[in-house]
Amino acid sequence: MFADVEQEVKKGHCGSLDKANVLPYLKDNLHWRITLADGTEKDREEVPGLVVSVVSTEVALPVGQRPRYSGVYTVHPEITAGRPAGLGTNVEHTHAAGPAAGA
Repeated sequence: MFADVEQEVKKGHCGSLDKANVLPYLKDNLHWRITLADGTEKDREEVPGLVVSVVSTEVALPVGQRPRYSGVYTVHPEITAGRPAGLGTNVEHTHAAGPAAGA
C-alpha cells in the first residue's frame, strides 16, 4: 500500500507520508472488495470472519538497500471501523512482531 499512497502524495491528493496526512486520507479513500479466483466478486458481508485492518510501522529506507522495518506495528481501527468487514475500535493498538506473531 505504501507505493500507492506515495503516488497519491506525488499527485497532490495526500499532503505527505506523515501519519497526520495518511491516516485521514486512508479513512476517506481506502476501499476493498473480495474477488474469487475465477474473478467473481462477493459482498464483504458474505465472507464470515473477514476482518480488514490497517497497521503502520516505522521504515528506514537506506540508499541502495532493502527497507528496514521497526517490528513495532500500530493498529489504526478507525480507518475501517463501521464498514463491512472493518476491524472496529475495540482492539489493542500496538503489536511487536516476533516469533509468536502469527502463531
